[in-house]
Amino acid sequence: MLNVYLIASVVLVSLLGAEETKNEAASAANYEFTTDVSKMMKILINSLYSNKDIFLRELISNAADALNKVRFQALTDKDILGEGDNAKLDIRIIPDPEENTIAVVDRGIGMNETELIQNLGTIAHSGTQRFLDGVENGTSAVDLIGQFGVGFYSSFLVADKVVVTSKRKGDKQHVWVSDNAQSFEVYPDTSGTDLFRGTKVVLHLRDETYSDAKKIKELALHYSEFVDFPIYVRMERDMNDPEAQKRAAKQEEEEEEDEDEEKPRGETSYTTEEGKVYDFVHVNPRKAIWLRDPKTVSESDYVEFFRSLTRDYTGNPLTWTHFSAEGDVGFRSILYIPEDMPPVDTSDNAKNSAVKLYVHRVLITEEFDAFIPRYLAFVRGLVDSDDLQLNVSRETLQESKTLRQIGKKVVRKIIQMISEMAEKAESEGDPSYEKFYRTYHRFLKMGVMEDIPNRRRLARLLRFNTTKSEKTPISLDDYLERMRPGQSDFFYIAGDPATSNIQQSPFLIPYKKRGLEVLFLSDPVDEMVVREMKEYDKKLFICVTQVEKKALTTESEFEREKLKQWKKRFKPLVNFFKEALGEKVERVEVSTRLAADARTPCVLAHVEGSASANMERYTRAQNRADPRFYVHESRKVLEINPTNNLIKRMNVAVQQVEAQGIDGPDFDEELEERDAADEELEGNRKKLETMALLLYDTAVFESGYIIGDSNAYAANVYDVLTRMTGLPNAPVKSDEHLAKEQAKDVDDEPEKKESAKETEGEEEDDDEEEEKKEDDIVESEEQEEQEEARLREERRQKKMKEEEEKKKTDKKERQKEEKEEL
Repeated sequence: MLNVYLIASVVLVSLLGAEETKNEAASAANYEFTTDVSKMMKILINSLYSNKDIFLRELISNAADALNKVRFQALTDKDILGEGDNAKLDIRIIPDPEENTIAVVDRGIGMNETELIQNLGTIAHSGTQRFLDGVENGTSAVDLIGQFGVGFYSSFLVADKVVVTSKRKGDKQHVWVSDNAQSFEVYPDTSGTDLFRGTKVVLHLRDETYSDAKKIKELALHYSEFVDFPIYVRMERDMNDPEAQKRAAKQEEEEEEDEDEEKPRGETSYTTEEGKVYDFVHVNPRKAIWLRDPKTVSESDYVEFFRSLTRDYTGNPLTWTHFSAEGDVGFRSILYIPEDMPPVDTSDNAKNSAVKLYVHRVLITEEFDAFIPRYLAFVRGLVDSDDLQLNVSRETLQESKTLRQIGKKVVRKIIQMISEMAEKAESEGDPSYEKFYRTYHRFLKMGVMEDIPNRRRLARLLRFNTTKSEKTPISLDDYLERMRPGQSDFFYIAGDPATSNIQQSPFLIPYKKRGLEVLFLSDPVDEMVVREMKEYDKKLFICVTQVEKKALTTESEFEREKLKQWKKRFKPLVNFFKEALGEKVERVEVSTRLAADARTPCVLAHVEGSASANMERYTRAQNRADPRFYVHESRKVLEINPTNNLIKRMNVAVQQVEAQGIDGPDFDEELEERDAADEELEGNRKKLETMALLLYDTAVFESGYIIGDSNAYAANVYDVLTRMTGLPNAPVKSDEHLAKEQAKDVDDEPEKKESAKETEGEEEDDDEEEEKKEDDIVESEEQEEQEEARLREERRQKKMKEEEEKKKTDKKERQKEEKEEL
């Protein structure tokens, strides 16, 4: 049995010492890399690999390929494995901070001199892949396993010099050396250390951080945790650290109790002559459970694997799926939905996907642009395929057609997993889907908008409250089943019932009267979702707050004639509203749907295709946070209710004001009296305009919009309240102000008395003359007042007669209308 210390010495001794180099110079053969390799290495070193850490993944993957080859040959040639430690198929990684090197040693098939020159001097294909292709085709491709692929050249990302020592069983041991990435040497190994079988790669590092054992352990665990063969990293033990000794003892105990390992692993620690103690730490003791039959995997195994995969050792999965796919491309996969939402980046620039891609149990990458769409970024799991090509950089797999095919199948499987949860909720009352939807509903809605091929499947998973199901959300399929006969569309209103008054919205009245169910789109993005969908099961989504569509108007001849009469009767008020509101609205219409409820005077609808109140409010809020966000503005239409008493009275008042403005008062009096009449007419018009603005602003917030000028709205309210009280619209002096005026009057009292004495004599002389003039003026004013009183009384009598006649006329019209309605 080969001594453990001897194994360590083999990997620690430099094969290119100064004296040995002189002796070997005569037998060393110099080679230039082929043109393809030179070009490839320039691309690789400068741009192909964006992360230098992957060099270790590539070397471990090549070592695993070599071990696969020797394990396959051992099926027919048992002697190839040897005995004792030589028969153990493992990979050992030895960082050496003192020498600034790192060595990767495997007991694989090894290479002879010719293979070293061919495999490391020319671009080789993936040995494992070509072997599998050969087995499927019935050809002899066994010798291809163990050849180094392009990944070997990633060593030059971190190393100035690479030394490869390799040996096939029964052949001579050779050394391959390159220190400039342009040429290499191959010569027999005369160092005296025998590998027996396998390959050792020693990298002379540029960056000393890669000689740190802790960093190497983390990289090996991250990229190669599920490689089929044991991976050991040599780490120096601190003899003064009792915790380190406990961990080492515990690890040895666990490894002795491990019953899953087919072959013994050998020693895990040794002591050098200098007294240093090293542990070979097993970094990948856990097995790839996705390779097992799902029937043999327990629930606790799945939970434990989820926690190790996510590095969240207290979290739990909500559900999972374990499956394998066959056909043009084969792979195995385990996918989880976490119970609690993990950190997720859904921005446009996000590339990280939590679904990891493995090839032959080797982690390839966690960053994808299109493999898993961003709306499924909350899913955790992995995909392992043996069918992906590895003859080029593994990072280019993201662009392969095969990977896109895998991505499509994985997405379908995730949607199927969610659908099964929803079905269990409906059939068995399982609460899992309710919890899932509460946590991840916005991801589903993002998928409905972005994933057109899977839109139908995702739309079936959406849930909404309705006018008939305010507490329990229903699916769109449930809505379809509950549609009334003849109903051709989905109806919805946008707004959250918990924070708004949409449940009492006047827009819902005609739908409730007809027994039609209306969806509540309570989430800010819901309306964007249905606008993007446009239809479901060939039925359109119709917003009830938009201008009335033909499908909702009455079809009877009587009601059509009634609407025609209303339009004619309220034409003066419609025109008045247009003039008063100006560009605030696109048009004003008489509404038939409001006629069912005489309490609501008017509502503010939006033109079909334009933004609703909810959409406008939401996009304005987004624009305030980010000015680049486009604001969707609503094209508003004011609908007035012909059965509302306030609207009826306004219509009469508008006609009266217009009649006075056209004919004018029948006066033959002076200009001053006509001006007073015009002033009264203008005041009445302003009152009506104020009422129109107040009605509009009230409809604005009742319909869900935001009032643009709140100060103007408040001023109109205060003006109306002042008129209602009959108080003068003038400032009232405060008590403090009145006290100051009284104090001032007291201070000025002496001055006023002195001035009065001085002028008293002069005033006595003029008293008689002034009294006479005043008597004349009083007499004249009394005559004028009597004349004005007479004229006012005549105008009042005349106006009363006109109003009386008008009332009689209106009464006759109403009686006529009531008879027609009956």
